[in-house]
Amino acid sequence: MITEEKEETLAQRRATTPSPGRNGGTDGGLKALVSSLRSDASQWIRQETALAKAEISEKVNEAGKNVALLIAGACTLYAGVIVLLLAAAAGAAELMRMAGVGLVPSYLTGLLVVGAVVSLIGWGTIKKGKNKLSAEKLKPERTADTLRNTKNWAKEKIHE
Repeated sequence: MITEEKEETLAQRRATTPSPGRNGGTDGGLKALVSSLRSDASQWIRQETALAKAEISEKVNEAGKNVALLIAGACTLYAGVIVLLLAAAAGAAELMRMAGVGLVPSYLTGLLVVGAVVSLIGWGTIKKGKNKLSAEKLKPERTADTLRNTKNWAKEKIHE
């Protein structure tokens, strides 16, 4: 007596067992191989595309952060330049006053030091952001490595 479970198993075996073809071989053996190869290649392409999308998305996000660094550095540098210009203006005014009045130039020194420090900070921030935005760092390296490895693997299989 055949149980339902056994009937299902037999039905599955019949569905997956190749039937004999005209020349005594399996029906569609080459066809199944080509179909499997096509399916595998299609799946591989989808996986590589997904990897490339993910990696490029990651690189774009990183680039966005570095652009924000560049903008922050430029704004800081701009503020430093404004302070330096104020210091230069105050220095010129002090020189004129020194000719007749002789005020103590302590505020001038303060403005010059603050302006120089702010400018150096801005310059450093811009340089850091620019270095992180290099074209080499935006390249999807993992995808390129995978494609290179696949190419080498395919060459080896062809020459076997």
